[in-house]
Amino acid sequence: MKKIRKLSSEINMFIVLFLFVVILFQTIIGMYCLKLVDDKKLAWKDAIHRDFEYYASENMNELSKVRKNIINSTEFVEQINSETPDFKNIREKIYGMQDFMRGTIHVSAFNKAGVMTPVSGNISEEESENVKNSFLLYIEEFKEVNTPLEEYEYHTFFEFSTREYHNFYFVSFSPVVDYRYSRDGDKVLGHLCTFTLVEAEKEFAGYDEVADINLVLKSNGVESVIVSGRRGNSFLTEKWKNENINGTNWHTDGSITLHAGGLDWTSLLAMFVLESILLVVIILLFRRRLKRNTIEPLKKLGKFMRFFRISDSFKPLEIEGNEDLIELSSEVNKMIKRNKTLANDIMTKQGKLYETENLKNEATLYALQNQVNPHYLYNIFELIRSIALVRGVSEIETISVNVSEIFRYNLRKESVARLSDELDITKRYVSIMQVKYGDSFEVIYDLAEETLDKNIMKMIFQPLIENAFGHGYVRRTDKFFVKVRSWMENDTLCLSFYDNGLGMTKERLLEVTEKIKADKMASGKGIGIANLAHRLKMMYGGNCTFNIESEKDKFTKIVITIDM
Repeated sequence: MKKIRKLSSEINMFIVLFLFVVILFQTIIGMYCLKLVDDKKLAWKDAIHRDFEYYASENMNELSKVRKNIINSTEFVEQINSETPDFKNIREKIYGMQDFMRGTIHVSAFNKAGVMTPVSGNISEEESENVKNSFLLYIEEFKEVNTPLEEYEYHTFFEFSTREYHNFYFVSFSPVVDYRYSRDGDKVLGHLCTFTLVEAEKEFAGYDEVADINLVLKSNGVESVIVSGRRGNSFLTEKWKNENINGTNWHTDGSITLHAGGLDWTSLLAMFVLESILLVVIILLFRRRLKRNTIEPLKKLGKFMRFFRISDSFKPLEIEGNEDLIELSSEVNKMIKRNKTLANDIMTKQGKLYETENLKNEATLYALQNQVNPHYLYNIFELIRSIALVRGVSEIETISVNVSEIFRYNLRKESVARLSDELDITKRYVSIMQVKYGDSFEVIYDLAEETLDKNIMKMIFQPLIENAFGHGYVRRTDKFFVKVRSWMENDTLCLSFYDNGLGMTKERLLEVTEKIKADKMASGKGIGIANLAHRLKMMYGGNCTFNIESEKDKFTKIVITIDM
């Protein structure tokens, strides 16, 4: 019997195989690319360092050749020892020895006192100064190595820059010795310096595969930039440090960056093509198996479900494929049978639900019809006011007028009102409290003029004043008072309500604060403040703050800020 795999196992198997092949080939290609790049970088780095080494050697050989041809000649010894040297004949000899295609060799001499005299070549004052500094460095080097002076030959380099250009020179020094003298101390008459301009930029201009070269020459703490580049840091860049120049005590630091197009992409492309072909074959095999064992059974299942939707007849579904799909078809058959059984029950219960819903709607309508109409209450208070006027009861008239105005204000459709309207309704409520408490209290209003025309949420003042009388009022020798303030801080409206009444204990203050922080309307006794804070939060969101402070038997203070 053929073993049937689960759909999830089959899909997972092919996905794992697919990912494994992709990762394997990409890893091989990546390693191959890195090897190509590393080999290329090392080859070019070695080539450039070797070319510069050859370039330096050739230049130094030329300098040595010129120096050796003139250094110990009787004519040169006499001239350097003369107080008024004339190097005309020697200059002509030097020019005859030079290959001007490679550049001009300059020659300078230092007498025993260290005074420099140009022998040949045209050099500027800055160049002369740099040669002199290099000569002094040569003297210091001689002292360190303690080499017999007449055997000592010293190679160095120097550079100088002006606003217009930057030059770099190879330099070679040797002592000028008069062998006619017998005493060692009198042999050295001076020193001969030969130097030539380095044009390394031209030397490295023809490397097509190298996009960028940076080369720095170093010797005994002195370093000079030979070729200036960007010092790239990508994987196409090779860097090195302290590579020795053969035959010298010089070292180089540097980096080279290859052109991306200079790599050997042929092998890389072939590997990508091979990888693509293999992936296509794997995907086709996966598709064929998936179609036979999964897609076709699913299509058959879909066709069966569409037929069942438009027909009352029922014939059990039978499919071949994965174990999951066979199990699914079995569950579908069970579901259809169960639906047939439930259909009749649903029709029966639907009639009962319809009847229940009608009864519920009738009850709701009855409750709505029996609600008190606020306009009816308003008319009742007007009637009470009329009777009070006829009977001469001013207190009842005052209460009726103010309560009816509060009702009228509260019945407005608008959810906002001007702060001045809020103040008017508050004063009407205070008039009612005066009927109840007489002159045992005082309400102080300190409202900034610029705040009176600001639109704010309706019914902010009255609940807070009512809360002050309902929970804070107490007869005091120094008189109970409520102070209402408003002011602007930049674009923020600030409202403050302060009373010197009963205040709250720490426990009660914490309870009220927790209700304010809650995200739903509070219920129960003493929840006017919490519900006001909730209404403010619903209207203004994060643009509003509500803070409350209180101490038992001392005060209660509420501060509201609203960003306008």
